[in-house]
Amino acid sequence: DQIRSLVSTRSEVKRIRLSCPERKHNLLNAVPACSFVIDGDVGDYCAAALRDADVEILGTAETGLGHSLQSGVITIRKNAGVAVGAMASGGLIVIHGSAGARCG
Repeated sequence: DQIRSLVSTRSEVKRIRLSCPERKHNLLNAVPACSFVIDGDVGDYCAAALRDADVEILGTAETGLGHSLQSGVITIRKNAGVAVGAMASGGLIVIHGSAGARCG
């Protein structure tokens, strides 16, 4: 909620960097259009239901990364768990490492 209010009240915010996410679940779900960099590993269902947001994850991701992605780009620099991009109807997900089963 703090991220959502920051982006919606300040039009000059172009990029937000989050450090030490500690494998938090449901991080950056349905956030407004903006560019995000996550410096660390994220938990389940990170960056779900995005529309026009760009997310770069410098660590790993658990189950359901990018679930219901509508548009925008999610880039993960390491490995991702199962069901990446499940129910996605648009956008792009780039995985530089390995991915689990049932992706796409």
